[in-house]
Amino acid sequence: MSEKAKFTAGPWVADGYGWIAAESGESVVDYAGCGSHEACWDNPADRALVLSAPELYVALERLKIEIVLSDVDMDYIDSHFKPHLERAEKALAKARGES
Repeated sequence: MSEKAKFTAGPWVADGYGWIAAESGESVVDYAGCGSHEACWDNPADRALVLSAPELYVALERLKIEIVLSDVDMDYIDSHFKPHLERAEKALAKARGES
């Protein structure tokens, strides 16, 4: 059983003073009152999420490749994994600055 994520649900958007959760408006990162290159994290789990982004990127990219290259029938992959693979590719493209 997976534990509910403790970090603030995305997407996050910049508001000129830091980052907020787009749907809830909850502050995620606040630059006001911090050093010029330092962010004040409102939730330590959000900081952990950002710091784990490189590993998450590599893991998602590798998982996507492994699913496509697996011995599983492509019709099965298309019917069961296609929407998830598309979301994974969009997220990877976003991380690369392509969207």
